[in-house]
Amino acid sequence: MAEEVNQDQVFDKRDLNKDGKVSFSEKVQYAASQAGDKLEDAINDYKADFKDAAGVAKVKAAEVADKAKDKAAEVKEKAADWKESAKEKTAEWKESAKEKAAEWKEEAKEKKAEWTAEAKESFAEAKEKVADKVDDVKDKFKKDEEKA
Repeated sequence: MAEEVNQDQVFDKRDLNKDGKVSFSEKVQYAASQAGDKLEDAINDYKADFKDAAGVAKVKAAEVADKAKDKAAEVKEKAADWKESAKEKTAEWKESAKEKAAEWKEEAKEKKAEWTAEAKESFAEAKEKVADKVDDVKDKFKKDEEKA
């Protein structure tokens, strides 16, 4: 003899209004509710994963921020060193330029004195040659006057 089956045990879960028939509308509603439940379960599963990932990301972000601060301090220090080095080089170049200018000024004075002396000497020679020519011309005029 077959056991009698309890009506509640045979109940179709898709029969939402419990009229013993499962309409297309009930099938769609049941499927949608099942999908919603599964989606909610998946969301809850992923929430924990996302919280863990967010925690890891926060830690990594803090590490990166610390490294960035250290790097920024290092760059700032290097920039200060470069600035100081540039100041020193500029001072060296200024001093070197002053020394060179003084050397060139001294050389110019020496050249001026040398050229002035040469010019005076050339002028004296030219003056002497002119005086000799004048004397020659005078002598020639005297001779010509004596002959006449």
